[in-house]
Amino acid sequence: MNMEIKKRLLELWDKYFNGHELPFVLMYSQDPLNSVKVSPENNNDCLIYTVSHARAGKNIYIESDSLDCSGAKRSLGFDTGTNPLSAFLVSNCNNTEKIGKKCKKKSIKIHEWLEQLPAIQAPAPKAIFKRWDRIEEGDEPKVVICFADPNELSALFTLANFEESNPYTVKAPFCPGCASLTMFPMQEKFSPNPRPIVGMFDVSTRPYIPQSTFSFAIPFEKFEYMIENMDNSFLSHDMWNKVQIRYTYPSARKYPRLRCHL
Repeated sequence: MNMEIKKRLLELWDKYFNGHELPFVLMYSQDPLNSVKVSPENNNDCLIYTVSHARAGKNIYIESDSLDCSGAKRSLGFDTGTNPLSAFLVSNCNNTEKIGKKCKKKSIKIHEWLEQLPAIQAPAPKAIFKRWDRIEEGDEPKVVICFADPNELSALFTLANFEESNPYTVKAPFCPGCASLTMFPMQEKFSPNPRPIVGMFDVSTRPYIPQSTFSFAIPFEKFEYMIENMDNSFLSHDMWNKVQIRYTYPSARKYPRLRCHL
């Protein structure tokens, strides 16, 4: 990646978002790229919990054996199949071992939903997550992921629409929290007009993120345009300043609610 883009975003982030938590990126590689492997022995199976390490500034990579969660494996492209248990867990039913999460009224709707989910293939065996300030020359981000409060989310949403006439520039699919960070934005990379994904509406993953926080995952090509547009957009207008001065965000480099356990 061009280090000038990295430097520019850091300057703009401090300027317009008061040092709020930095974005982090998803990459795929054959090599670790100065990151630490996530192992199942010292990690929660939920990918949302796992990426908290990257949000806190630790470079991590995930392989197919790092997590037991079949949904996380599919979201990262390590498994293109469908685990029948996934349908059961979301459905409004129970069996002798587990109780469904009751997110869909009828089981048949779950199978119809699963058939419509994208199936991505991981381009390399290691899925690497790095915070923006930890990106190095030679890194090739695929997706940029922001965890945002409502104020920041409104800015990212509006910035994503800055050059667009289509009122549906941003998608909010019904999916697991991890899929909104990885699978759906990776699918968008193959679109002639890649769209960001707003997510973290999955109730089961809400305990792993701060309250009033949602995600905004952007294909890297789209994010480059958003960086270019920042200074000439509403962010430099008094309209955003009225939102910006409401409070000061915690430092992105010393985010107090995140801890790294690797």
